Amino acid sequence: RSNNGNFELVSRDNASNGTFKFIGEAGSTETTHLEISAAGNVAIGSGTASEKLHLMADGSVGTRIERASNDGNSGVLDFYKTRGTLASKAVVGTADTVGALRAFGYDGSNYIQGGEIAFKTNGTPGTNDMPTQFVVSTTADGAASPTVRMSIDSAGVVSIPGTLSVTSGTTIGSLDIGHGAG
Repeated sequence: RSNNGNFELVSRDNASNGTFKFIGEAGSTETTHLEISAAGNVAIGSGTASEKLHLMADGSVGTRIERASNDGNSGVLDFYKTRGTLASKAVVGTADTVGALRAFGYDGSNYIQGGEIAFKTNGTPGTNDMPTQFVVSTTADGAASPTVRMSIDSAGVVSIPGTLSVTSGTTIGSLDIGHGAG
């Protein structure tokens, strides 16, 4: 329907519980290509979304961010974090995860997290001030959850727990920390 120049798709079918499906048909076979649940979760592929955006397929599935421009910039994947609500935002806290990439593998009965690259605050955030650390975690053989393997904090200190912790200006063998052009 049209509402003040805007296109609106409205579901009033109680049987579908407000779910919209975009279905393709090849012969007598119907395939759901896109599903939007009453909760606003979007499934692309087949099945029902368990998150706000859920991509799934038998075979290859991927996400592509492509940018064509006459400059040195690339496509970007941004993560935004706030405390509070979308309508009433609040400053993030110390040690909040502000973005993360996680990888999971199926072990025969469950998906187990294999690793994570995370960005966490590691100081007190404030106006125009967001001290953040970069944390790399992997899951060891025989384990079911990741362990921090390396971090770089907001002061530039590189830590490799249990093995190595160094600060700028340190040289270990041929490894030179902090003596670059930057």
